[in-house]
Amino acid sequence: RHRIEDTDPGAALRRFQAVVGHAVDATAFAEAVARSVAAGELHDPVRIPDGALQCRWRLEIAPAGAARLAAMPRARA
Repeated sequence: RHRIEDTDPGAALRRFQAVVGHAVDATAFAEAVARSVAAGELHDPVRIPDGALQCRWRLEIAPAGAARLAAMPRARA
């Protein structure tokens, strides 16, 4: 539900921590993103948008990740 887009992985990690509400180990975060990209669940987070002069770091779910999330049981409130 949250869009994470920033200038670099460090800033993206800080945004992710703000979203989840607690500190996250930077190495574990990088490894989780790399595993998810390798599994096809996330698009490569480093990209240069059309017309941009610099790259952006953005977490964007891929179709395989959306399917995996859809198959997960929902937490009850």
